[in-house]
Amino acid sequence: MAKVRNRERLAKVLQALPARVKEATKAALAQNADELVLLQKRLVVVDKGVLRDSITATELSEEKGYLGYQVQAGGPTTTRPVREGAGVTYDYALAVEFGTEKMAAEPFFYPSYRANKKRFKSRVTRAMRKAIKDGAAGT
Repeated sequence: MAKVRNRERLAKVLQALPARVKEATKAALAQNADELVLLQKRLVVVDKGVLRDSITATELSEEKGYLGYQVQAGGPTTTRPVREGAGVTYDYALAVEFGTEKMAAEPFFYPSYRANKKRFKSRVTRAMRKAIKDGAAGT
């Protein structure tokens, strides 16, 4: 049987590894979310600025087992009635992104995500690998 020197030190390094990887991943995901929000705000058509201001990134709940951010546009601030007295509403953000029967689409949300998807994934992977290497090296 092989002998392991500094067994206690090795155990500490291995126990700290998941926390290091999680923190590095969270930082990379936060940077991705911030970049995506900025790009979407640059691409969106601005009339009064309400739609642009509704684009936000929200951190997901770790208590529920999620690690990441939700980027969204629209919501209550961009919800409008279909027509006066109809009682039915629609989200203006969806109308801008996908268009309507009378309005051409002016996409801003999905094109910015698709254009950066590979870069965002690579950033998270690099951060995780770096955290693992740094943790294994004991730094």
